[in-house]
Amino acid sequence: SLLFSNRFDRVTIISLWIVAGILMVRQLYFFLCKKFESEGRFYSRSKAELLSVWIGVPLAIGLMFILHIYGFLIGILLGYLLAGFAVRKGETIITEQRIRIDFSLELLKVGLPIILIGLLLSALKSMDKLMILYFLGRTQLGYYGMAFVAAGFIGFFPGALRSVLYPRLMEKFGEKGDRLYLKGFL
Repeated sequence: SLLFSNRFDRVTIISLWIVAGILMVRQLYFFLCKKFESEGRFYSRSKAELLSVWIGVPLAIGLMFILHIYGFLIGILLGYLLAGFAVRKGETIITEQRIRIDFSLELLKVGLPIILIGLLLSALKSMDKLMILYFLGRTQLGYYGMAFVAAGFIGFFPGALRSVLYPRLMEKFGEKGDRLYLKGFL
């Protein structure tokens, strides 16, 4: 907020802080979902996804009428938090409390670059929005956001088609090993 303090009003700065909170809580939520996946507990994973939507969307819409943009963002934040707590009940995130330095250093060698790449990628993906906000203002960022959402909807159908067709094509290609065999699918 120090970077933007003289450029933006209080509403924008507080909204950016809430978005930062959403991103942090979302990372913890995704960690919990990945933990469920790694343990083969897909029911718990699905339950977490459904609860985050069923709790977050009504909260976001309801709070939006009371607190405007703050309410919408707080509703999303509470949706992730409450879904995570509801599914996490009875869970133990860390089963063993013993820290092994040699193993931790080995994990850091592999994990730290992956974490840094993820953080840099997140910063890179949001850089355009921050620049539009800084140089053009909130209204132009709103237009850009609507266009970004519309482009996402346009890309949804080909993405869904790809996720269904690609595994089937690879399976058929693996059976015969001949590209001409796939001609009937194209």
